Amino acid sequence: KTAWADEASGGAVTITACDNTRNFYYTANGEASVASWTIQQITVVLPADQNIKKVLANRWSAGNNIISGTILTETGKLFAFRKPTGSNTFSFSAYASPSTVMDITLDDAADRIFAFNLTDKKAYRIQLTSGNSTPNAMAINPANSALASANTMAFRNNRLTVAGNNGELYSAILNSAGASIPSGVWNIITHTLRPLPLNDVQWSGTGDKVYAVGADGTVLEKYVPVVGPAVGNWRVMP
Repeated sequence: KTAWADEASGGAVTITACDNTRNFYYTANGEASVASWTIQQITVVLPADQNIKKVLANRWSAGNNIISGTILTETGKLFAFRKPTGSNTFSFSAYASPSTVMDITLDDAADRIFAFNLTDKKAYRIQLTSGNSTPNAMAINPANSALASANTMAFRNNRLTVAGNNGELYSAILNSAGASIPSGVWNIITHTLRPLPLNDVQWSGTGDKVYAVGADGTVLEKYVPVVGPAVGNWRVMP
């Protein structure tokens, strides 16, 4: 279903993976022709309705391969997991909040994970640690109340970017600790992108919809009434 991997300087590859039956897989020799896997069921921590969507983590080689990470379920719940020193057994625990997360992204250079929650439209920072403490998800203010919906996110060079279902793209610059947005502003950057060439544009004839077909097969849709201005952004058709 989903997996996270990390390669040590010596070439050893650590992999954690999850499947649809909520099994958790771990290997410390993923680079081998035949890897040695440890399988751990996490059905006690994850209820039956919590199928796993994504798993991200970080590894501390100086601490004998301590691993700390976060699981995102398809219903938007977050769960923490940790492998202590000298053990192949992971511990799991549920985050108290947020509970409607649409995506998570990793900043491995600073040992942290960012999440975006749909209910309050806020980003959250999860600071991973090699210690025994369970990480918390801390809200990053302000909220992005202008974002109608969201489905994916990314982080690079202190810039957090969130993409919406209707072609929206918002970006915010975080402080060095990743704990706040100093400007207090989420900037919409949708219209700064250079679109791919369009092969054709057609009006539907009914429903006041205009459709555009891109060179890569992308189909865009926009509501353009016969009377009055166009409404909303172009929407990427699934």
